[in-house]
Amino acid sequence: MDLDDFDDEDNDDEDDEDEEAAGPVLSGLLRSDFTVTDQAALVSAGRDAYRSLWPSDTDEDAALAVPDIIRAAAEIVHASGWSGLANAPGLEPHAEWNTFVSHDGQSDTSDDEDPFAIARPQAPL
Repeated sequence: MDLDDFDDEDNDDEDDEDEEAAGPVLSGLLRSDFTVTDQAALVSAGRDAYRSLWPSDTDEDAALAVPDIIRAAAEIVHASGWSGLANAPGLEPHAEWNTFVSHDGQSDTSDDEDPFAIARPQAPL
């Protein structure tokens, strides 16, 4: 299964059915680095991605929603998944790393603050 195809809502029922049989959770963590070769092209692509998701919004709405390269990348991912960045105008893939962590699946408030903390070694108490 491709991470782009993962839909959290589709798995809610499965989680409820197998509460007792649940095993460890496997989390995949990905870092993708890109060289920005053309900021204007990237922002334009982000605005196009925004408009594809919100066709009734105006060009002004798209400009307000996608003011910079960070929001542009986020809209491209929102519209096309992570693979959308690989061919996005103004971006050149630079490097990619991934790792997997097995854990008990228990979350705490720190997940909201730093969802990647699960991959960092914890200091002994």
